[in-house]
Amino acid sequence: MGPLILMIVFGLAAVLIGIGVLVWIRSVTSDPARLAASDPEKFIRSVSLFGALGDAEVNEIRGSLDRLEFAHGATIFREGDKGSVMFIVAGGAVRIIKFENGQAHLLKIARPGDLIGEMALLSGLPRTATAVCEGPTVVYALDRAKIDAIKGKSQQIVDTMWGSYSWNVLDNYLRSGAHWRVKLSRPELQQWFARQMSFSAGMDERLPVPNGAGMVFVVTGRISISGNDVSAPGLAGVLPDAQVTALRSSRVIWLMSHPKLIPR
Repeated sequence: MGPLILMIVFGLAAVLIGIGVLVWIRSVTSDPARLAASDPEKFIRSVSLFGALGDAEVNEIRGSLDRLEFAHGATIFREGDKGSVMFIVAGGAVRIIKFENGQAHLLKIARPGDLIGEMALLSGLPRTATAVCEGPTVVYALDRAKIDAIKGKSQQIVDTMWGSYSWNVLDNYLRSGAHWRVKLSRPELQQWFARQMSFSAGMDERLPVPNGAGMVFVVTGRISISGNDVSAPGLAGVLPDAQVTALRSSRVIWLMSHPKLIPR
């Protein structure tokens, strides 16, 4: 084999090795489970809740996380339990299940990087669903005191937690089939919801109706729409000239009207 051919062979081998290394690096850095195992700090930063924090804050949060391992089929929490801890899935998967009329309904499968259990922690109400491990699973746990300390670090953390909580409340409300018919797929609904406007109000505070808003979803509390009360969780149409007042401290989401979200 001549020198030129050897150079070509070695060159091609080097290129293939380089490509293989790049593919491996990309697979490690794009797979949250692998990232959690290889570089916990980068994994924490990849979680939307903590993405805006600086290095010192990420290190502080990492020290606050309790790493827990569960076997396949283990229950992390049950519907009706008190909720004082939220979890970040770091490996495996978690089935979120709600029982209605003795039947188990799969709400979602949480995968590495997803938050679970934040609804009960934010609201102070019992767990609204059961979390069961799908295969060996690793989660990071954060209790209420640690979350309260973290929330003080960044307004974005507060907004992200409320956004996740609000979506779950709306998703559960619409799944129940109460008053509204949904002709959107779940991903379409979630993408549409993410573009809507949230607002918090204290008791007796007037809520101006934003331009373009045709509906309002009450996440927490109770509001009055031109004399008609709507309690959480509740979805209602709203006219531009409506008089909207918070009857107690409330969190609402103003929604653009959607032709595939229809009153029954």
